[in-house]
Amino acid sequence: MEKKSQVFHDVDPVYNSPHLHPVKLVRVYRLVAEVETDDLKAVLGLTNHGDIDWPENDGVHAIGYVFRSTSVGDIIVTSDAYGYVVTGDGFRPIGKVS
Repeated sequence: MEKKSQVFHDVDPVYNSPHLHPVKLVRVYRLVAEVETDDLKAVLGLTNHGDIDWPENDGVHAIGYVFRSTSVGDIIVTSDAYGYVVTGDGFRPIGKVS
């Protein structure tokens, strides 16, 4: 089976700033990419702008127009349908997603 992760961006990120949104009751995510790996660190690196915009990276298929890099609060879903939230110090598993 081909390993392919999906990347979902929070459409209204708050970047942990209480000054922007003291309470956020609903989060809405949008599929922005499929990446040809299940390695979470690699997926995060491949969906961040560097020398080139990340949609140009090999093994990345951007979906729609991409405004920003993957960041804290975004979600990566691996090929086995497990989801992980990007945190400031890594990834927090959120379990099976459908």
